[in-house]
Amino acid sequence: MTLINWEPDNEYIQTGMNKNVTQTYTNITMQMKSLRYFPQNTNTPNCYSFITDEIEKYIVRASFYYGNYDGLMKPPTFNVSVNGFKWMTVVTSSSQDKPIVIEAIFSSGHDSMQVCVESSKDGDVPFISSLEVVQLPFITYGMIDLGSAFLLQQRATFGRREDVVYTRDFTGDMYNRIWKAEGFPNYNNISTSPQFIDIYVDNEPPNTVVANAIEASSLFDPIILSFNPSQTNQSLCAILYFIEVSNSRQMDDSREFQIDIGRTKNAWTVNLQPGISVVATLYHEWVDGPVNITMKAVQGSSLPPLINAMEVYTTMKMHSLPSPPPSYASLIEMAIWIALFLLMIFNQAYSQSEYGFLNVDCGEEGGYIDDKNITWSADYGYAKQGYKQTIDKSSKENYPMNTLRVFPYMNKNCYILPAFIQQKYLLRAGFFYGNYDGLSRPPIFDLQFDANSWTTVFTSNDQPVFYEAVIIAKWHNINVCLQRTRRDDVPFISSLQIMQLLPGMYTNMKNDHALFKEYRLNFGSDQIVRFFSYPDDKYGRIWEAAPKNNYKDLTADFQTLLSTVNDDPPNAAMRTAIQSKSPSDPILLSFNLKEFARPLYIALYFTEVSKLKPRQNRTFDIYISGQDFNLKLSPVYQKCNEVHGYVVPTPGMSKIILSLVASENSNMPPILNAMELFSVSETVSNGTAPQDVFGLGLITQFSSRLSQWNGDPCLPVPFDWIACNQDNPSRITAL
Repeated sequence: MTLINWEPDNEYIQTGMNKNVTQTYTNITMQMKSLRYFPQNTNTPNCYSFITDEIEKYIVRASFYYGNYDGLMKPPTFNVSVNGFKWMTVVTSSSQDKPIVIEAIFSSGHDSMQVCVESSKDGDVPFISSLEVVQLPFITYGMIDLGSAFLLQQRATFGRREDVVYTRDFTGDMYNRIWKAEGFPNYNNISTSPQFIDIYVDNEPPNTVVANAIEASSLFDPIILSFNPSQTNQSLCAILYFIEVSNSRQMDDSREFQIDIGRTKNAWTVNLQPGISVVATLYHEWVDGPVNITMKAVQGSSLPPLINAMEVYTTMKMHSLPSPPPSYASLIEMAIWIALFLLMIFNQAYSQSEYGFLNVDCGEEGGYIDDKNITWSADYGYAKQGYKQTIDKSSKENYPMNTLRVFPYMNKNCYILPAFIQQKYLLRAGFFYGNYDGLSRPPIFDLQFDANSWTTVFTSNDQPVFYEAVIIAKWHNINVCLQRTRRDDVPFISSLQIMQLLPGMYTNMKNDHALFKEYRLNFGSDQIVRFFSYPDDKYGRIWEAAPKNNYKDLTADFQTLLSTVNDDPPNAAMRTAIQSKSPSDPILLSFNLKEFARPLYIALYFTEVSKLKPRQNRTFDIYISGQDFNLKLSPVYQKCNEVHGYVVPTPGMSKIILSLVASENSNMPPILNAMELFSVSETVSNGTAPQDVFGLGLITQFSSRLSQWNGDPCLPVPFDWIACNQDNPSRITAL
């Protein structure tokens, strides 16, 4: 029993007449036994109206059951539209033993939604049997941007015998999605108990959906899923859900497989690990017929491919005509109300949020999963301008650095990334010139976030460069912008990543400053500690192997720490260390500074990598360029210790020197496992006055040319077509 509350429709529509159907089958539900039909003015749309939030996404499901309600045995054909845009042509049948159901996810960008039925053939009377509208959480289906629609083609759960529908407990879908049970005799059905699924899965499918899967019958057999979209000549989006549910998997087993969709040239690879969910969002441009999704094991995998669930959509853009422009004064007043409204919405959204990760491959056609099991999204929807380019084919760089987006027009171009207010985020921007334009002239340009300067980007012909920052989001999104500073240099970007950090991380970081990474080092190892796969860094940080020196490399006799600190360095970085040759020899490390005048924030991480003998004692003092931290540190076995603080360089200082010096009573040399060094930004700007930003934003909606501009209009550099003053906050003074 689903226990869905059904309401009469008279509060949502003013036209049409109610009627009961005369021809039903035993499997027809109660809501299909009545309908509303529209016999008058059949050339005029008949619309249901609902109040919606402009920035939210909604599932809309409409059902149609003719059932010979008019006794004419003449099933009609008619159109269904949403907010004036055609959704579907519905062709009903007199012999149907089940209703026709259409479903889509809409993000219309309006404060109301109108679902309309209208005649498409003379003499045909449109009707509707039921209509369902469900608001989705803000964090689900992140690839759907404002003004777009995803039209459902298929939603399937594999390895089950029964559909999964709405229920009020964990067994069903709380968002009223219907997951059709799909069985395949050629594949193995495997499952686990839904109660054992305790990990977060993107888009929040119910546990009963992902607790089952189909598995290829052998390592050498692929899984092939075929579907024939009802709409062609549209882009296709397939969302595939993967969770390891096999109870017979052994410790040394691996399940790694490649995914191909249709005739696209790109392939995605999934390395499925226990306790980790993988959600792959794949795109196929301009579908013109049946499409196959093929999954086959890669060399080295010991287990065949599996899949738990799948959603398939075709995509549609909903471009609306603007209303007549209001006066500038009313724009400012309206903007204030919009700001308050959005603040309430996003504070509510944050209370329901999960840790957020978004990896954008700039210039890429579609999403994929790389060989490190990281999901990358195309940059469609995050940037309004620019052109896709590929690097010189002679380069050895792979995804995501082999594509880029270039910005030959406009001096300032921004990516808009979703965020939650007052939360910490790690941003990483990657740039690889790769002589994509054949000019062998790598450009120089500025990188910005929100209304603030970040750094100057110096690119290279043959080496990628990365810049990283830790910031606190001041609003519901973060702008990462590229600013042209030389007339002949064209800004570009190859990759962009945003990763939400835990609130307790970098607690000494001031709310009105950002941290720009200078160094993040892993000592005692020649391996880079990367991100997203255990035992590596789960917050997206990359720990570079420190340059070799004259110190001894140590490796721990344990695999995991017993306890850690708020900044939570990964086990892989803490299992190695350097140690000086003797207690009388200090560890001396020198680090060059890029920004001589900026204060620095340093974090040092220590653990004893093996148990000391009863008479052994390791205690040492820490100095930064002669500045004593006034702390004697004695690392504890298998427990992380952290020392952090601010350092203010003296004028003209071009490098800092870290000194670890054994204390008088220490008979063991000092050690160091890992460190982070950041430069500290100037005070972060609040940006242009909010009433001016929103007023300007509304004005730009009436010009296709001006609407391409985004980011802060005044700071750190004004748009080309406006003038701003130097007040705090900055105000727009002229257009």
